Amino acid sequence: MTASGLANRAWQAACRPADAAFQRALLDPDAAQERVLAAHLRATADTAVGRRFGFGQIRTLAEFQARVPLLSWDDHAADMARIEAGEAGVWTRAPVRLLQPTGGTTGGTRLVPYTRPMQGQIRTAVAVWMADLFRAVPALRDGPAYWSVSPAGARRAPTAGGVPVGFDSDAALLSPLHARLARAVMAAPEALRLVERAEAHRYATLLHLVARADLALVSVWNPTFLSVLVAPLRAWSGRLARDLADGTLTSGLDAGLARRLAPRADARRAAELLTAVRDEPTDAGLHARLWPRLALVSAWADGHAAVPFRVLRALFPHAAFQPKGLMATEGVVSIPLAGHDGVGHGGAALALTSHLVELVDGDRAVPPAEARVGDLFEVALTTGGGLVRTRLGDRV
Repeated sequence: MTASGLANRAWQAACRPADAAFQRALLDPDAAQERVLAAHLRATADTAVGRRFGFGQIRTLAEFQARVPLLSWDDHAADMARIEAGEAGVWTRAPVRLLQPTGGTTGGTRLVPYTRPMQGQIRTAVAVWMADLFRAVPALRDGPAYWSVSPAGARRAPTAGGVPVGFDSDAALLSPLHARLARAVMAAPEALRLVERAEAHRYATLLHLVARADLALVSVWNPTFLSVLVAPLRAWSGRLARDLADGTLTSGLDAGLARRLAPRADARRAAELLTAVRDEPTDAGLHARLWPRLALVSAWADGHAAVPFRVLRALFPHAAFQPKGLMATEGVVSIPLAGHDGVGHGGAALALTSHLVELVDGDRAVPPAEARVGDLFEVALTTGGGLVRTRLGDRV
């Protein structure tokens, strides 16, 4: 068995406890959410927000909703100023490890506090998703995966109070064990995020992907990102083949970084690339020839991403596709599930074991068990980062 196969199976095993808890939560979602809330109230009773709303006296979700109004980011402005100044105990007893930027459609960029409990909640949701994928698509266990990593760009300075801003890497969202296992199956090195120029980043990424005939999973956010990534494959094929054959990276990067990102020399794979480009007249055929074991592509598929998602499916017709769930910087709302009738048809389930997820109709929160297919709700989250009944602006 390959190293990727061993690491994937170890990752699958590590995801089982979170998946088992989630499966139990699906049987009684309201009870599951009451447990999440109870843990949050215990952890935050002795904080500024906990004292403000009397968390220590709240025993049920109904009491919580009666005491705490639905809040917007504008309502959080004064608290966020204290958190950015480095004050402890505002929203959580757990220290704020960093502030993660998020783009707001009306309020501009916001900074979301991340604590150890918050990261644990996100890891739980990722573990549930991966457990479901490994179970539904066993072929994913046998090859490496590509998880899109954005170029580093300009690093943001800490706040005036010394709170770090932004994660060093996407893998920081995973537990140390899960992060090690994820890195072991990555088709492209995490150090690609150090490449700041967009074209150099695209070329280096494509070089590593072309090197992996056994690529099994691709996970991106915006489907257009992957379409743009593979678009110059034919035009760059000669240079890609030379670099692949020589184990080099000719991208105009700093010599040290170029050596660090160079692929393993593989003359046979370089020849396969040139043959495929010569023999396959369509991009779909070329992609199927280069990555015949690609089992699944995960990407946004709703709203403005619907048309780019269809375009991407046409570029990789030999792979199954799964729409992403709703994961915001503020937290995870829903987890995509493969379902019993094929990948991508299982819809998504609320992240019942991660955060308190409220489905809001006007000013009324509808219990998850009462929601029906076709209903439209706004989403509010209460998270381990300290957010309390915060409207995200998203509708599901």
